Amino acid sequence: MTTDVLATFEDGVFKPETPVDCPDHSRVRLTIEPLDRQARWDATREERDAALKRYLAWTNEVKFSSGGERFTRDQLYERD
Repeated sequence: MTTDVLATFEDGVFKPETPVDCPDHSRVRLTIEPLDRQARWDATREERDAALKRYLAWTNEVKFSSGGERFTRDQLYERD
């Protein structure tokens, strides 16, 4: 079962804003997504550069092509 829960990180502990139906001492996976937009921009120049480098490396590894026919601009826009 997957559930999205909003929480606040305080004193080294994540405190959920709503009750969580989970037995004590359960192990769960947390994905941290800052809700404060400014928090994402507080990264240093080096961190942003490293993130961009990782992204560009990933785009070179992933195949975006479906392998299907590639249309020309004229075919796409059916110019008369």
